[in-house]
Amino acid sequence: MVDFRYHVVSIVAVFLALALGLFLGSTTLQGAVFQNLQKHVTNAENHVSALESTVDQLNAQIDHDRAFARLVEPYAVTGRLSGQLVTIVSAPGASGDIRTQLIATLERAGATVTADVRLQSALMDPRQDAFLSGLADRVSIPEREVASGTGAERAVAQIADVLGIRPQTKPLSTSTIANVLATYTDGNLLTTTPVHGTDPRPGTLALVLTGPAPAKTADPQLVQAEESVLVDLAKDLDATSLGAVVVGPTPNPTGPTDLVSAVASSTGNGVSAVRGVDQNAGQVAAVFALVEQINGKYGSYGTNPGAKPLPTPSP
Repeated sequence: MVDFRYHVVSIVAVFLALALGLFLGSTTLQGAVFQNLQKHVTNAENHVSALESTVDQLNAQIDHDRAFARLVEPYAVTGRLSGQLVTIVSAPGASGDIRTQLIATLERAGATVTADVRLQSALMDPRQDAFLSGLADRVSIPEREVASGTGAERAVAQIADVLGIRPQTKPLSTSTIANVLATYTDGNLLTTTPVHGTDPRPGTLALVLTGPAPAKTADPQLVQAEESVLVDLAKDLDATSLGAVVVGPTPNPTGPTDLVSAVASSTGNGVSAVRGVDQNAGQVAAVFALVEQINGKYGSYGTNPGAKPLPTPSP
């Protein structure tokens, strides 16, 4: 017969064994889990270190490539635009630094920059259409077809008439050019800056420099209006000169569509587009795109994915 004391001792022993088993089991499990987690952390740290090393190598390669492009640019562009006259028209918000770099690159290519025209936001504002129509009515360009359409369309057509010229076209008088530009300057629609101290005159080629992509909070109506005006201007300059190229800075891959993309997709045949002109490689591509325009060809070039780096060079 088992007495009560034995039962108590037996029950206590069972519980002690159970507690000891749980303790030993949990201790062993914790150790295994900890070791497994520590292994994953170590692997992640090694992976991050490897990625950081790769990023450093890629950044160093980018710096090297940009330095190479900067040094090779004069050799790539020298003489390619000899004898050509180039008009630069900048959209609102376009970078002054990029414009200065483009002018220097064009001059290294042998071109003469004949006009530096900077469009103002009012020219892009659809609420100014009646005002633009009134100004267009006041402008008279001899031996040029009278433009039709909205006020903005008529205005940019007249601006293109005095900023572009083809070899076989009879040149406009300096007074007519000055009058047209003064009319739109007085209307706060554009400004002109003398290049090397000379007044604006037509170019055989044209560059349209856009600004950065519009902000996500920008009014879609105003963005569309600006795109429309730049499309019309690019087409008109392409018609009044040997060719036009729309250029802009490197777009943000995760940002909204840049204006070069919008203009290039809307202009159709004739007008070339170059992105990445904030870099030397893009500036070289802009020169090659102008050369291609002289030869009656066009395309989309630059540093963005999906575009050719630059046209095939002409001999």
